[in-house]
Amino acid sequence: MRQRRKPPGPVTITVRSSVARQVHDRGLFVLWRDAPRSSQRQGLAFVASACPEPDCTCLDMHLDGFVIDDSVRRVSWVSDGIKITGPSGAARGRDQEIELTALVELESGEVQQRTPCGDEEGEGASKARGSDPAGELLDWVRGCMDGELLEHLHRAWMRSKGRAMGSPREEIDLRDRVPGDLVGFEEIFDDERGDQYIHGGGRYWADTYFCLDPDCSCREVRVVFSAASDEPGLAVGAMVVALNPPGGDAAYVARQEVEGGAPEALVGELWQLFCARHQVADYLQRRLARIGALDLRRLWRSQGRRRPVVRPRAPGRNEPCPCGSGKKYKRCCLDRPAV
Repeated sequence: MRQRRKPPGPVTITVRSSVARQVHDRGLFVLWRDAPRSSQRQGLAFVASACPEPDCTCLDMHLDGFVIDDSVRRVSWVSDGIKITGPSGAARGRDQEIELTALVELESGEVQQRTPCGDEEGEGASKARGSDPAGELLDWVRGCMDGELLEHLHRAWMRSKGRAMGSPREEIDLRDRVPGDLVGFEEIFDDERGDQYIHGGGRYWADTYFCLDPDCSCREVRVVFSAASDEPGLAVGAMVVALNPPGGDAAYVARQEVEGGAPEALVGELWQLFCARHQVADYLQRRLARIGALDLRRLWRSQGRRRPVVRPRAPGRNEPCPCGSGKKYKRCCLDRPAV
């Protein structure tokens, strides 16, 4: 039974209904839209909370919220629930009028109805919850579930688990890399949200790779798609994206690559889903900037001087396995003993 999470302290958002969304980094959110059949703006205020069990590793966020209008001045999350402050300055509770009870899968962004149960109900709450019979509020959340909102939810999940974000791995070993090699963003930052897409009844990962060559000026990023299942993932293809120099806001596809006999159309369709979720140029530029801030190129060059490469390098964890299976190396031969 899931105990409802309490805020780490009073959390308040001052309403600005002219924007699309408002986010507090401790898990309080307000989404805004033009109200149907009205000239007013309508908001969906909700709290996002993860499973409070410290050992639970599920990447789900629970959303509990309700609809407000633009007459509200403040939305607060306090120890006894969510409260709103109206024009008069008087605060009133809305914890017993929750209309949205949803579950968000952080990796895929899938949004589903959640049925409260057990201790999560609280006294009298069961009569008021789940009042979205037509699924209108779920559709509202689904329409807003882009990469930016998923990243905010992921940060809230990390904080609720007491985990730090934004730090690279403690040890980064690039000594076996050679000029022209790419490094996966997820290989350097292992606290990042996995980027998954549901398409045609299957699930696919999208991983981003950046060049390590200190003399390279191509500014190309490789976005690799691979199948996700209980079996080791199969790479299906990639889009190689060229970024404008810093300060530019554009990116374009330099070429498309198909792997493992996958249909060419599949790679294009996954790319369209990727573009629908992310502001591609900004998303990749920010990741490139984080890689650059670590000066991995300098680290790679210095490690190379200390230990020259004398044998073929091991592939990156997310690169195709050299055995020819078409699977990712980490899901195939990574743990097998060397021959």
